[in-house]
Amino acid sequence: MNNEKTFELKFTLTSEDDCHIKSLLKDYLIGLGEESFVEGALDDLDFSFDYEKTGYDYFKELGGDRAPLMIYKYDRGYLEQLKDQAKARFGDQIEISISSIDTVVWQEGWKDSFKPIVTDTFCIFPPWDKPSFDNTETIGIEIDPGMAFGTGQHATTQLCLEAMSEFLSGTKIGQSSNFLDVGSGSGVLAIGAAKLGFPTVDATDIDPDSVIACSNNRAANDCTFNVELGTFPTQGEKWSVVTANILAVVLKKIASGLVDLVAEGGLLFISGILVSESEEMVSIFESLAMKKVKLLNKDEWVCIVLRKT
Repeated sequence: MNNEKTFELKFTLTSEDDCHIKSLLKDYLIGLGEESFVEGALDDLDFSFDYEKTGYDYFKELGGDRAPLMIYKYDRGYLEQLKDQAKARFGDQIEISISSIDTVVWQEGWKDSFKPIVTDTFCIFPPWDKPSFDNTETIGIEIDPGMAFGTGQHATTQLCLEAMSEFLSGTKIGQSSNFLDVGSGSGVLAIGAAKLGFPTVDATDIDPDSVIACSNNRAANDCTFNVELGTFPTQGEKWSVVTANILAVVLKKIASGLVDLVAEGGLLFISGILVSESEEMVSIFESLAMKKVKLLNKDEWVCIVLRKT
């Protein structure tokens, strides 16, 4: 899909004394299902590197708690709706603006930060930096995230791929096996499942831009699977494997619905969870007839593998 313009929705606190509003705003956006916001720096700051400064010094210099939050989308109408909702909730406590950026400029701005990621089984790479694989058994996944969240760079995505490598090798995937990724983002996990050999793969996301990105990446990787807009699929099926790499606060809200999607004896991989949140999350899902099989962790994040009993 060719989008000439990318739109930025920007939230800025109006008072230095109301920094707790930032936390409330983040929780509010997450509650609406909008978790891919960016925390930026205030404009026109004289920023120079100084080895004597601490991380907190830089945090303050870059705006600290008053640094604005930005959301980027192709759909200006969606951002206008989000702006109206937030304005009704927070009133004069925040300033909200929408501006446009040439999409080409936006895309060039983050390309340098997207480098190939290699796990034991997978290699995730952007279309402009395709590596040569020394190991012919490595599964390549080409990802152009567009406006979607998910390039494989984050520890949670890598943990999910690691879990998939361990629990979903080809010999464990039967002809009737099916795979569902809830909150697919750019499609990394769904494409990985298709390339592992799942005969049926489905993916969902509540963000229209993510559905576009996932669909485009599906085609780029010569995969065939269903991508649907929404939290859960509309068809009333059960899946042998379900993944959900979402923030913990969202997982809590949809826990019962996720468990309902898993077939008897099936696996559920959940991530987007901090180590400090893992015990609570295991307790929630074990109360819903799931049993913890394994916990993987990396950089303060975890992926929990559960089986439906």
